[in-house]
Amino acid sequence: MLLLVSVATGNAQWSNTTNLFLDSLDMPVVQMVNDQKNPLVFKSEPDGGYFVIWEDNRAGNTDIYAQKYDKNGNRLWAQNGLAVATGTDNQVYSTISNVQSGSYSCRNVSHAATDGSGGFYIAFTTLDHNDVYVQHIKSDGSCAFANEGYPLAVHTASNQPYYALPQLVADGKGGFFIGFYVRNPYNKVYVFCYKDECGTLKSYDFGV
Repeated sequence: MLLLVSVATGNAQWSNTTNLFLDSLDMPVVQMVNDQKNPLVFKSEPDGGYFVIWEDNRAGNTDIYAQKYDKNGNRLWAQNGLAVATGTDNQVYSTISNVQSGSYSCRNVSHAATDGSGGFYIAFTTLDHNDVYVQHIKSDGSCAFANEGYPLAVHTASNQPYYALPQLVADGKGGFFIGFYVRNPYNKVYVFCYKDECGTLKSYDFGV
C-alpha cells in the first residue's frame, strides 16, 4: 500500500495542518494487490496541484502509475491511479542508478517534471533491456504516446550501443531536458531537449 501522508481519508482533501503525521490523517493513494512502491511527488504547473507517481506490480510485472490531486487535495484521476507506462518489459525508474551501493534513492534524482500545462513528462527504462523511454501524461490523464511509452533511445542488436540512467527536468517552455548515458563501448553522456507537439516528440537541441 502506498500512502500519501497529511491527507484525510474521508473527503480526499488535505487536512493535516498540525504537522503531526498520524495514521488517521493519511489518505490511501492506491490499494491494490502486489507491491506499489518508490513514490515520486512533485508539483503541477500552473494549477498548483500535485502528482504522485509510483511503480506498480498489480499486473505481475512492474508498470508505472500516477495520481493527480488539485491544490486542495481532491483526487482528479481514477481511483488507484491511471497507467502511465505498461508492458511486459518491466518499466522502472527506481533502478536506473547506483542502487547496489546503497547511496541511491529514486527520490533524489529527477525522473519526471511538469509540462507547464497541468500534465507531466516522465523518463524511465526497463529491467529487461537497456533502453530509454519517455511518456507524456496530459492534464486530463491521457497518454500522448503508446502504452509502453515513446522509445527515445533503443538498441536493436546485442552489438549495438545501449542506453541507460535517464534523468529528466522541465525546460520551462512546455518541453523537457533529458540526459542519459550511451555505452558504445565506452560511456558517453548525452543531453537532449524535446517537446511533445501534437503527439510528436520534437527535438530542439542536444549535446554530448
